[in-house]
Amino acid sequence: MLISSITLGILKEIIVFLFLLSLVPLIKKNKYITDSSILVKLKILFLCGLSLFLIFIFLGFMFPRGESDYLKGIVDNPPLNFILSGFVSLLIGAICIVIIVMLYELIIFHRKRVTILNFKILIFLSIVYIIWTNFKGFSSGQIPEDILTGEPRNVFGILAYISIFLNSFKSSWVTFLNRKQKYTVLICSVLVMVFLGIGLNFPTKNIAPYFSLSVGTLQILTWYFFLLYAVLSFINILLHLPSAGIFDKKVKQLSSLHQLSSSVASVLEIDKLLKEIVNHTYNITNSDSIWLLIQKDKNSPFTIGASKNLLPEDKILVNLDPEGFLNRTIIGSKSSLILNELKKELFISGISKGSLIGIPLISSKLGTIGILYAKKNNNYGYSEDEDYILNAFANHAVVAIENALYFQDSLDKKELEKELAVAKRIQETLLPKKVPVLYAVEVAALNLPCKEVGGDYYDLIKLSEEKLGVAIADVSGKGIPASLLMSNLQACLRTLSKENLTIKEIVTRINNIIYENTDEYQYITFFYSEIDTKNNKITFCNAGHNPPILLRKGDSEILLKEGGIVIGWMQNVTYKQREIEIKSGDQIIFYTDGVTEAMNSEEETFEEWRLRKIIKENAKNPPKIIIDEIIKEIKVHIAGSYQIDDLTLIVIKVQ
Repeated sequence: MLISSITLGILKEIIVFLFLLSLVPLIKKNKYITDSSILVKLKILFLCGLSLFLIFIFLGFMFPRGESDYLKGIVDNPPLNFILSGFVSLLIGAICIVIIVMLYELIIFHRKRVTILNFKILIFLSIVYIIWTNFKGFSSGQIPEDILTGEPRNVFGILAYISIFLNSFKSSWVTFLNRKQKYTVLICSVLVMVFLGIGLNFPTKNIAPYFSLSVGTLQILTWYFFLLYAVLSFINILLHLPSAGIFDKKVKQLSSLHQLSSSVASVLEIDKLLKEIVNHTYNITNSDSIWLLIQKDKNSPFTIGASKNLLPEDKILVNLDPEGFLNRTIIGSKSSLILNELKKELFISGISKGSLIGIPLISSKLGTIGILYAKKNNNYGYSEDEDYILNAFANHAVVAIENALYFQDSLDKKELEKELAVAKRIQETLLPKKVPVLYAVEVAALNLPCKEVGGDYYDLIKLSEEKLGVAIADVSGKGIPASLLMSNLQACLRTLSKENLTIKEIVTRINNIIYENTDEYQYITFFYSEIDTKNNKITFCNAGHNPPILLRKGDSEILLKEGGIVIGWMQNVTYKQREIEIKSGDQIIFYTDGVTEAMNSEEETFEEWRLRKIIKENAKNPPKIIIDEIIKEIKVHIAGSYQIDDLTLIVIKVQ
């Protein structure tokens, strides 16, 4: 009977060990996670840790052991012990491997090659430690003391624990969580530390070795690894909490900048445009009052073109002193001015409390055409962040004001129309002349500029008989500069798409080229993908563009949003790509914000939910019919109003 127990025990350990080894390839060299999937990995970690804790408590009550004689097993019946302990061992081992895989993906997030090497060393040491534990256990017939106590007493165990300690410091994903997410993870980390800490001081921590020496060793290593990683991540989150609000603010400001620029670029009525600039500045800076001084021609003084929350008496005083101290200082330096402690003698309007920022509106043709002021009632209300974002917005506002002034000036109208005609011809040459024919997909596309020249761009590149490159973009600005930027983008894309590069490498190179060859604050929202009908997949990278919608045949939706920030904004940005399986009947809808932001006379936008509704209702129709239905519904929605932004649609249906 004893020989039978030993034989079955050895057989069980071989099966369990091979099972654990078969799961090791789950840890892939180039596996990565996106910013949006961090919380998913953390949730899986939390649930796996809680599951282990509950399993150990249950097993501790069901199979209490007061001795360390491993060969006797859990029950006295060897075959039953083989089946029972084998099942439990595989269950615990699988959960431990999942925890290790999740920790690995978090650890290598935005890390270098040496991080992967360090983790592989940890896996190697753990495997050797497990082998040593089995040898020691079967040699002596007892569970090794260091497994029961959790204190390694051999060189491989000590090295494994040291490796765990070194790997636990890698938690760069913390910086990509917003304030709310940081607090959520902080609370979960405390819970993890509590139940893992209890587990280490509870008799249940010794239960796993009675089922399997391999799993017992893996469990205690995983337990310490998870606990230490939770503790160090908790500390890292605490250190990052003070800056969490700043990170959220920067994300909001970058998003707002795109919205502001798109909004003001479409308004040509000067008075309405100035009000738009003031209102958007008020919202983005959370200021108490805003006013915009404007010089409509070189011979006119600076006067208030638009304001918000500025008292009537202050308006009079500002207009009486167009060449006051602040105006002279800003115009003379041609740079922004921040006063965080206002002094009455510096400001003739009598506004002497709080803080103020002034941004010059400088035109390359007309010089300083205006000054944008924002004021808060509290001291030290403005920082370099507001200065940076307002200067970026001012550059777009200047272009919009210039266009509005030219539009209203009859002497310059012919020149403007000539420039627009040239830009229109440039733009028309960039868009595809015909839709390429490709096996297994049906494609339709439409571009409707709101003016003579639009900022939207799309391209359909036939890479092979079974692969199609699809691009869609929204270029900041209007006129010839935007058209030339689109031309640059198309040339880059057409060239790079023919080379043997990954999607993210193409977008990264385009970003660097655009950044090096454009003025500051110019950028492009850009989405590029390759549809492979042979392997039934779409690979894509989204650089700040409206996420295309992948509509499954069963009405499920996937937003194609992984990638990075807009191109042309910063150099050497690390972009990501994602690969998704496509099936027969799937539809992919690419669009620009002119679709969802189409506005009626009541200032109600068309919004994404209406777009999705139309797509689902026409899921069985060809792409051309779907586009026609979308345009029809948009026209119904904006009836009594006019199109304020360029509109581009691409619909692809998998056959």
